[in-house]
Amino acid sequence: MRTIGYKQLGIAALMAAVVLGIAAGQSLVTARNQPPAGTFQSNSPRLDLPPAQSDDDVQVNGEYTGQVVLEGVYTGVYSDPGEPAAMDLGYIDLALALEQTGTDVSGHVVLTSTLVFTREHTLDGQAVGPLVSGSFDGTTLQLTSEQFAWVISSGRTLDDGRVLPEQTAIRQFSLISTEVQNAGARLVGDYRETIWGVQPQPVTVVGSFNLQRPVFPETEFPEPPPQPPIYLPLIFKNSQ
Repeated sequence: MRTIGYKQLGIAALMAAVVLGIAAGQSLVTARNQPPAGTFQSNSPRLDLPPAQSDDDVQVNGEYTGQVVLEGVYTGVYSDPGEPAAMDLGYIDLALALEQTGTDVSGHVVLTSTLVFTREHTLDGQAVGPLVSGSFDGTTLQLTSEQFAWVISSGRTLDDGRVLPEQTAIRQFSLISTEVQNAGARLVGDYRETIWGVQPQPVTVVGSFNLQRPVFPETEFPEPPPQPPIYLPLIFKNSQ
């Protein structure tokens, strides 16, 4: 766990997503009598993608990088059936290393591609972010992160002797795909992240994620040209 300054781009965008609704005088929508979680309809334009694939060749494996466009906020947790107050909140970077076994998917946040997440574990000597787990049935990917701490400000002692305690929030995010393209190489869907401890009630930021893993086209090497036959008696003759 590490302390992150507000001036870092990713954290600034995420913090803006939490407080901008109040600062702008917009009320946050409480999760009540709303469509089920995962059905948030974005007002932002979406890429025109072909239908999701569902054949046996679709696998969610490898390192995915991309962005999450932040589009709204509501009061409640990510699993609540809440609709957000729509806002243009910019975007954050996201990178995930995923491994699929059967229908189970597990992985972690890759820290080298994002400023928004903090070190939570060490795997094979490398610092990684929060762990994620979930499932992929060949059509829909569902992932949920573990809960992890976010140090908003470190504790310090003022000149007059007063002590300001460390301020810490708890975060957890969820991803549900709406499109799985190119045999699992591209993932598009809805992102929800809940933050506890910044406001009196938990606040959930809603957005759309678009992640891509590297795709290496299969290269067909040309057949080598045919070699003329070697006349063995000629070799033996020249060697004498």
